[in-house]
Amino acid sequence: MDSTYESGVFIAFLIGLVKVAISINHLFSQRARNLAKVGIYYRAIAGAYTSTTPFDPIRFCFYLGYMLVVTPIFSWLSVGASIWGLIAFHTRRSAVPEKVKEVQYKIASLDLTELEMKALQKQLIDDLQLPPSRFIDEVPRSELEQEFTMFGEAGLTVEFDRTLSEFRMRSHSPDYLFLFHSRYKYRFAGNRLEVRLLDDWIEEYGQPEWRVKDGVVLELECRERNTKIEFKIASVEEELRSYALSVLWHEWKGFELRFFAMSKCPDLFDRNEFRGAVRQELQNMRLGLVVLKKLAATHALDLVETNDGFEVQFPLSFPEADREKISALFSSEALGGLGVEYRLMTKFKKEEQLLLRLLEEELPVKA
Repeated sequence: MDSTYESGVFIAFLIGLVKVAISINHLFSQRARNLAKVGIYYRAIAGAYTSTTPFDPIRFCFYLGYMLVVTPIFSWLSVGASIWGLIAFHTRRSAVPEKVKEVQYKIASLDLTELEMKALQKQLIDDLQLPPSRFIDEVPRSELEQEFTMFGEAGLTVEFDRTLSEFRMRSHSPDYLFLFHSRYKYRFAGNRLEVRLLDDWIEEYGQPEWRVKDGVVLELECRERNTKIEFKIASVEEELRSYALSVLWHEWKGFELRFFAMSKCPDLFDRNEFRGAVRQELQNMRLGLVVLKKLAATHALDLVETNDGFEVQFPLSFPEADREKISALFSSEALGGLGVEYRLMTKFKKEEQLLLRLLEEELPVKA
């Protein structure tokens, strides 16, 4: 038994070592240098160019620990997962057109400028004759992937179909054992993006498990499946309530998807309207921070600046009985009636940078 386990550990370690070597090769490749010029970076844990965040040494160290220390502990389970992921990857691969291969070759072998990279992107769209009503693109990581973070930082792809006013979201676990699919109907109410869930399912080992189909929550299937799950993240009632709300029209709050959708609808939002909507969101967010600072000062609360944004904390001496009443002040209405939520303030810096990128601007350098 011990020798069998140890053999699995050794093989899993070797597989991890190979994956690390491949990741390092990608990180320092000509392809990575070229893609970085248009804001696309290699993400080791996902094994793909899906990130909009430059290389992070600390995160990569965690990746090394996971691949070379954690993964081998599971011995043959890790080996089996790796083999299945490889099989799943190859079975889903489709033939690549020669024109795409030519672009891939240039990106991988030539030192291109940012303008040349953008020209290649345009050339690819023209060569493939993609109709303007359909397009596939990747959205920066954000709240969109929060429900998938338990499986690691897998790439998220969003596909819009303007002829049907729908978009599809696809993601996967790093080992490709789980594939996540959702289909939404969308519409605009002014600058607001409203959506309702049409389909939602998870593929596990190639078998689909449906939660929502044709805008109908599959309650019986969800309850039956829940009885077979030993470790539950949420109760089946909470799951069903969440899906019941999702199939109704509701506003999508996330910046990335909303502005991404707006940018793909030039017939609805011309350049000035799009920039105006982004600028207004940026202004509201900055005004919301001013209001937050005043509220914190008025009620003697600690406003802590973090790497991501700002958090309000109660001093240890603050009366416990008053905390709930004060917490209610930090609602959308309290923050100047601007529709800016407190949770946005906790990641203020990240969202501010995103909005500035959409405006093709940068924060002024502090003296």
